[in-house]
Amino acid sequence: MIFTEPQPFTDALNSRLARMLMPTELRDRMLRTLPTALKERAFWSATVESGRILDELGGGIDEVLAGHLTRNAERAKLKLLLDRLGAPPLSDARLNLILDTNVQTAEGYGDFMQGQDQDILDLWPAQELVRFNIPKVPRDWPERWTQVGGELVAGHRMIAAKDDEIWDEIGSPDNFDDGLGNPYPPFAFNSGMDVQDISREEAVALGVLDGDERVEPQDRGLNEDLQADFAVRDASLRSMIADVLRGIAHFTPDGVLRYTGEGS
Repeated sequence: MIFTEPQPFTDALNSRLARMLMPTELRDRMLRTLPTALKERAFWSATVESGRILDELGGGIDEVLAGHLTRNAERAKLKLLLDRLGAPPLSDARLNLILDTNVQTAEGYGDFMQGQDQDILDLWPAQELVRFNIPKVPRDWPERWTQVGGELVAGHRMIAAKDDEIWDEIGSPDNFDDGLGNPYPPFAFNSGMDVQDISREEAVALGVLDGDERVEPQDRGLNEDLQADFAVRDASLRSMIADVLRGIAHFTPDGVLRYTGEGS
């Protein structure tokens, strides 16, 4: 669902507040290899090693989500903080990317969760990937859609049932270097893409769903017993990941990455 202004709804705010600070020297490419469910519970920005700066960034995102501050006002506030702390400056573009990506991710998660009510899914069982703004370097999303197995509807429209695996695939960093690993917008950094609901009547008319086909709710709750299979053969890489996630998750003896939620 496309938002034209900050949306202070509970699921979006809760998804941001549930994230634990993860200071790190790692870059985006390495961080994107972490399981999506773990990234939904950690707050990080590539190469930002200061917990204080991350805390201020997180607070700023909360303010934007709640509609208390605009992105520009929060960006100016953060630039003053970085200067006061003597930290390396972050460009306007970098700060905008951090704020926009995290606000959109929280909104995307919140809208996704609010849409899991069975009555809503019965009425609006499909969604369409649409462009809502044009970045400096637009990507060919119809090409990405078909590359991971999606079919274009009516020749050009990217529509699928809400529980279709395509929503995991188009945002997967295994498929695309800029993928964020979300099955909801944003699917990639600075993509300019969002989703809009498609009614059952239209989905059936377009052949996306059978008339009596039911879309089941998906559970992406912020559970405390989260774990994920994460195959890492290289011992040095495994050690680096374990160090980055200390206090957030740890490897069990059988190689499973388990969320602890103990704090960093």
